[in-house]
Amino acid sequence: MPCCLCTKGELIEEPISASAERIKKAIESVTEDYIRSKIDFLDMHRFEGFPTGTLVINSWTSLEHGSTDFGWGEPRFGTGDVSSLTCLFMTEGREKGIAVVLGLPFSAMDTFNKFFCDLNGA
Repeated sequence: MPCCLCTKGELIEEPISASAERIKKAIESVTEDYIRSKIDFLDMHRFEGFPTGTLVINSWTSLEHGSTDFGWGEPRFGTGDVSSLTCLFMTEGREKGIAVVLGLPFSAMDTFNKFFCDLNGA
């Protein structure tokens, strides 16, 4: 998986442009052939998760979730397998908005609902 690697010291001591350059190179390394190969690999191997303490930052805002048409019209909604504590960001419909989908354990849903309602003043 394309990524940027650096030590904590490099991240703190180097200018932010160095981190931006690492991110740019990682993005540029993702070609159509790479994506097709990755899809094949993921079909063959189940995702095992990330090691504890790993921070993953991802942007799916440029993916065209709202315009994928397999012959029966554009989708109303789409997502992958959402497991506990997973957060996915994606566009929805024609308005290019961002939807946040959370996969929470059942035991956390009441607490999340209360917190969310408190934020919205409901």
